[in-house]
Amino acid sequence: MHTTWRYLVGIVLVTMLHSTVAVAQQYNLAPEKISEIEAFVEERLQALEIPGAALVLIDNGEIVYARGFGLTQKNGSPVSEKTPFKVGSVSKSFTALALMQLVDEGKLNLDDPVVRHIPWFQTSNKEVSDKITVRHLLAHRSGFSTVAGNRNQDGGSNLPDAMVSATRELSSVALKTLPGEHYEYSNANYHVLGLLLEVLEDDSFENIIESRVVTADLMPNSYVWTRPRMDPAPAQGHRYWFTQPIPFEMPRGRETLGAGGITASAEDMANYILAYMNSDIGGTHTGMMTMMTPYEDAPGDQYGLGWYITDYPDYRLVWHGGQSIGFECAVLFSPDKKFGYVLLTNTNSSFGTRKVGSLVWGVGRLIRNLPLPDKAPNLTERATLGAVYLVLFFLLFQIVSFVRKVIGARLEPVGKGKNSFLSYLRLIMPSIFLTGLAYILLIFLPSMNGAPMSAVSLFMPDVALLLKVSGTTALAWALVRPVLRVRYQRARATVPPTDSE
Repeated sequence: MHTTWRYLVGIVLVTMLHSTVAVAQQYNLAPEKISEIEAFVEERLQALEIPGAALVLIDNGEIVYARGFGLTQKNGSPVSEKTPFKVGSVSKSFTALALMQLVDEGKLNLDDPVVRHIPWFQTSNKEVSDKITVRHLLAHRSGFSTVAGNRNQDGGSNLPDAMVSATRELSSVALKTLPGEHYEYSNANYHVLGLLLEVLEDDSFENIIESRVVTADLMPNSYVWTRPRMDPAPAQGHRYWFTQPIPFEMPRGRETLGAGGITASAEDMANYILAYMNSDIGGTHTGMMTMMTPYEDAPGDQYGLGWYITDYPDYRLVWHGGQSIGFECAVLFSPDKKFGYVLLTNTNSSFGTRKVGSLVWGVGRLIRNLPLPDKAPNLTERATLGAVYLVLFFLLFQIVSFVRKVIGARLEPVGKGKNSFLSYLRLIMPSIFLTGLAYILLIFLPSMNGAPMSAVSLFMPDVALLLKVSGTTALAWALVRPVLRVRYQRARATVPPTDSE
């Protein structure tokens, strides 16, 4: 009897606790919360000197707030929720959705090898790349590295076969891992998927996406590639130049459209994610559910097909960030709890100085009652950037010191006396060190960010300039220093000693 009573009491307590947790996790966007989010956005825009942004909030499956902040550009028009922004890598979900529609129509199987549809597709090891499937590409499980995917960020080809050319270039690329083995985010996957869409539909990527996803009914103020609709005017991109945002706009080439070719307004993006909540784009309910399912059952953030997924005990978050040259954004929603947001900005982060990500992801943390991210870059970034500055000052100091010793005839001779080996070692070792330093600055540090120097120059011209100047100075001094040292000694050998010597 007592056991039964305790059991019933336990059920009641658990039920009450579950109800309490459920209430606590209802992310209701009350007016007070919206005002808090609005104030946060305004504060971060001012602190980071971001020219403009657009924000849309969704609660209970409906848009409850939509507003623009700032200007499309200096002396430009005010931003509104209808202003188009480049959304960068959020575009991957559009490419994935169009392909899932083809899967539902029976034109494609997710586990088809890519070579079934593009017979000439290969990497440097054809036997291995023949095993890459459509699913591998969609989930970033092909084996392509992040660096391989960022090689042609400046792709400017407008030719109809631009995607063919970009995919053929991958024939010289070595896969980092075997297909299906590991996740590694790489734009190269979606470059190939963009071409796959064109092959399967026998049409341009632009026409396919605008007829299947970016339709006039769903997204009237959005488009693919260079199809501007002048009313409202699109936002102008900005890059930081030593903490100051400078306008910059580079036309995007067709080869990268599958990975980042969409320009959309915040309102249109909100309608797009509402369609995911309701699974009603192009009649592909099954496909959309598959996109929002992790590739494998594992804890932590997972990548589905075109979206990241974070699983919690009673709901999941579906999200993606986007960073184009001059733009940065975040899109996040819960198809279970029916809340979400879109935040688009017309400036992209700069390593170690300006952290636009603290704004675009901070809204999501506010909605979920989590601590806000620091507006300043993390200590590692700042320390790394500071070290690069110190390297440059160190190099300049060494060069000036060397010149002063030459002028004062105070350089020690090389290769004379009992310790001639050590003397030669002192001649060579600085050059070895400087060459290694140049490698770190020009190659290693950019690759740590998953990008070649060419991509760093496009997104962060100030950081790239600093790396190039420091790295080039180190390499040049590594070559010039020993030559000058030897010439100086030979010149001194021909000068008769003075009485003071």
